[in-house]
Amino acid sequence: MKNWKSLVLPGIFLVIILAGAVFAYTELTKNFAPENEMVLPSDFTAMQNIPEEVESVPAEPKEQEQPETEANPNAAPDFTVIDGEGNEVKLSDFIGKPVIVNFWATWCGPCQVEMPYFNTAWEEYGDRIEFMMVNLTDGFQDTVEGVKEFIEDAGYTFPVYYDTEYSGAQAYGVHSIPMTIMVDPEGGLYYGLLGTLSEEKLQSAILSLLDMTE
Repeated sequence: MKNWKSLVLPGIFLVIILAGAVFAYTELTKNFAPENEMVLPSDFTAMQNIPEEVESVPAEPKEQEQPETEANPNAAPDFTVIDGEGNEVKLSDFIGKPVIVNFWATWCGPCQVEMPYFNTAWEEYGDRIEFMMVNLTDGFQDTVEGVKEFIEDAGYTFPVYYDTEYSGAQAYGVHSIPMTIMVDPEGGLYYGLLGTLSEEKLQSAILSLLDMTE
């Protein structure tokens, strides 16, 4: 006859593991819940989290003098997502060209309102600006295959990327969506926009970005 511990203990461990997994999933996804749509700003508002200049610290003397490189104090936080083929793509891959990053999800009503405007903007400015439509792919409400189907059904042609590891969401502290980030050609954080954009406001923001970079 088997020892009762050999029968009971594995069951207890399994319950603990499952409970931990449920808790972890809840913590990771609660900030991206559809209820957040109700508290999203409805107007074009400037974000206040552009980093301030950090005082430089003198380097220790070195035997061989190294070329100095000037750090960009307003460098946009980098992050890694995947494209539709599963290839890793970084925001920094696009340095040399202005970049517009939009964080969204299929369940987000305000996101769906502005997506046609982004598609029109991509078709008009895609040769001058890189667009990164970053889906918050949690694997439950949004999956890679499900998002692909959503995009195809809607007829959107802009580039879609999948934030399956929350890299972009964590880099920018995304707590409500839609959120749009604009980056200059040098990789500097130009400004960010929180909330649903009208077509006119998106157009104005794009022209402002282009005026600054040209």
